[in-house]
Amino acid sequence: MRAGTRDRRILIEGPTYTRDPDTNELIETFGEIARVWGVRKDSGGGEFLKAGGIVAETRALFWIPYRADLSTSHQLRCEGLTWRIEAFRELAGRRRYLEVQCTADQGPSYG
Repeated sequence: MRAGTRDRRILIEGPTYTRDPDTNELIETFGEIARVWGVRKDSGGGEFLKAGGIVAETRALFWIPYRADLSTSHQLRCEGLTWRIEAFRELAGRRRYLEVQCTADQGPSYG
């Protein structure tokens, strides 16, 4: 993958946990780990029934520089969408790039 093909700015976020002082409930939030240049290739999607409504879901593959600290508990943000990491694998060997399989919900559709 040449530098010229990496045309998307991608934010990698990781989970942090705090406790609500009133209820002692564990609250998950995400904070920035890194910003990288990468490639996004859409790989499908559809509409699904979720939480009482129809939700449009998009799937994509991201190609980003290799990171040893990436896991499925992280998420990506790109072009206004939050992408859940479903799986990832090393590309091209020698720990140069990762192919990251992600899913993003695009909100309810009341069509």
